[in-house]
Order: sequence, then C-alpha cells, then structure tokens
Amino acid sequence: MQQIHSQDGKELGSIPLSERSQDLLDIGERVTMLYHTPQLLRDKLGARSGHLVLYKDGEQIKTDDVPQLVEFLQIQAAIKAVQGDD
Repeated sequence: MQQIHSQDGKELGSIPLSERSQDLLDIGERVTMLYHTPQLLRDKLGARSGHLVLYKDGEQIKTDDVPQLVEFLQIQAAIKAVQGDD
C-alpha cells in the first residue's frame, strides 16, 4: 500500500500500486488509474467508476484528482465491508 498525498502534501489515504506503476512513478511518469465497482457487487454498491492520475513529487506520490481518490477509497472500503474483510 502506498500513501497518496494531495498537491499541497496532505495525506489522503493508502492504495495498492503494482510494481509496474511504482516503477513508472519512480522515473517521473504519470500513472492513470481506472477504477469501477466490481460487476458482481453493483447490485449492492451501485455502479461507480472513474479515473485518477498519480505522479511523484520528491518522495511523495501525489494526485490532483482528490475527489476521484476519495471515491476510489470509498469503493474499496465498501467492498471490504460487503465481503467481511478486516
């Protein structure tokens, strides 16, 4: 899990990143993450989707897409709650 920060450095939350995404961020590339409610959970959670762009500034991973990150984190929390994960 990687901590994501807003443009001004405020911690927003942690998300999983693949090795490939981490490698791209490390060399200065921007990474676009697409997300959506899993098809089998749409009846319970609704159909939500979006995208956000991540980039590295110094040692911090940041996004300018704060509302989209918040939605992604909400979807992840709802999935855990429905599945009964701790």
